[in-house]
Amino acid sequence: MTSAGTPITTHAATSIRSGVGPGPGSPYGDDVAPTFGKTESAAAAEQWLTEALAVRASALQVLSNDLTADKELTLAQRGPMALLVSDDATGISELQAELSASTAATPTAVLQGYATSMVVQYRVFSVVTPVVNLVGKIATQTSNVAALSALEPAVDAAISTDEQAGKPVAAAQALFSAFVADLTTTTSADDAQLSLLADVRPTSYVSATATIATAQTVLTESGARLVTARSDLRRIVRSLSAKGLGSSRLGLRLFGAD
Repeated sequence: MTSAGTPITTHAATSIRSGVGPGPGSPYGDDVAPTFGKTESAAAAEQWLTEALAVRASALQVLSNDLTADKELTLAQRGPMALLVSDDATGISELQAELSASTAATPTAVLQGYATSMVVQYRVFSVVTPVVNLVGKIATQTSNVAALSALEPAVDAAISTDEQAGKPVAAAQALFSAFVADLTTTTSADDAQLSLLADVRPTSYVSATATIATAQTVLTESGARLVTARSDLRRIVRSLSAKGLGSSRLGLRLFGAD
């Protein structure tokens, strides 16, 4: 079994929260459609394809379960991903049915068509899985932004209280402005990526992989901004003496920032 003249590479899949897909050494990559060799028997091709389809069906089921169970996902985040996974699951299931109906007389060329379709139409591991993973990451960052934003009113009020008491607050005000800007930028950046990821289709492989690569970079940057935002907020809260910050300090501890 070769792929573009080379052994088919392992492309392990991971869902939003758990690892699924082929184990180490399993030849089920789907960046390039597999090609059955000239000496490959129909029986061997069918056996390989049966296992390859089963692995993909299992991976998609786990992704579907994770999408249902993930409480951080909003409706806008879950909906497009559930449809993407469902469409892929339906297609893979149809291929499994066609393969099950094959006989010993089924030409290897027909099985080759199934294998090609399995990859180029569905891209379970190279497109669908990373897209779902990235949307799961967006959901987590959205939740983090909401938790940090909830602390803004108390901190803003505390800065005003210290200022009215004649205490220096310039540094705290600057940090607070940066903090709010980081949250706003993160929300905007992540929302833009969510919109792009929702439009990804497995059949548009080149554009899909480009969108995935861009989203990975953007979400990494968003994660770095959230780290900075937590650090800035911690510095602000610790620098202020105004009463009423108890809840903010508790919130920071619960959020892992204090």
